[in-house]
Amino acid sequence: MRKLIGIAILLLGATLLLGQTTSTPPRGFENVREMVETEVMDIQIKAFIPDITTFKDKTDTYNWEGHYAFPKALLEVIQQVSKQQLTRWQEIRNKWLEESK
Repeated sequence: MRKLIGIAILLLGATLLLGQTTSTPPRGFENVREMVETEVMDIQIKAFIPDITTFKDKTDTYNWEGHYAFPKALLEVIQQVSKQQLTRWQEIRNKWLEESK
């Protein structure tokens, strides 16, 4: 217990000695004055609330149907994959119907 108290006192003393600051500024900052901000910034929460009296239409945020500019090769790939998915789903459905009989 005495060792623990001794170590605690030693660490406290070391931090006090190392934490001392000098009143002279560091080299190169001798003629620099202390800057204190005198202007107070006033932030009003009301300024962040959106204006509800103005209606903004959101129709310009998406593309109309059929207006996507896919390359021709990509369109063919998409059509082929969707046909494969449809035939696979039909096979699964038919198998399910046969098993349920």
